[in-house]
Amino acid sequence: PVVLADGQQLLARLKSAPTQITVSGATQANPVVLTVNDTSQLITNPDDIIDIASIVGMTELNGNTYRATVLTSSTVSLQDMEGNNIDGTGFTAYTSGGTADKHECHITFQAYLENITTE
Repeated sequence: PVVLADGQQLLARLKSAPTQITVSGATQANPVVLTVNDTSQLITNPDDIIDIASIVGMTELNGNTYRATVLTSSTVSLQDMEGNNIDGTGFTAYTSGGTADKHECHITFQAYLENITTE
């Protein structure tokens, strides 16, 4: 759904049904590859954006937003917002836990209008 609040903020939720999946692994590789319970619950478009939280061990991933590329039904690779691979070779080893949430995109209505072009 799209919600317009006070005519200023547009909140676009990129997916309405389950938006959180469980992380069960993360590689110390380039790129980092997450093992998750089911990519189809979260990743519905190429390069969907996810937020990572609550990972034990490889805490460098927590609190960050990444582009996620589906590799298999249970793995995704991570890239930054410019599409560069996340290099986990220097990260602490994954121990347990973690979640990946579909990222919500917040833009101001004014910024949206300023980026509309006409021919």
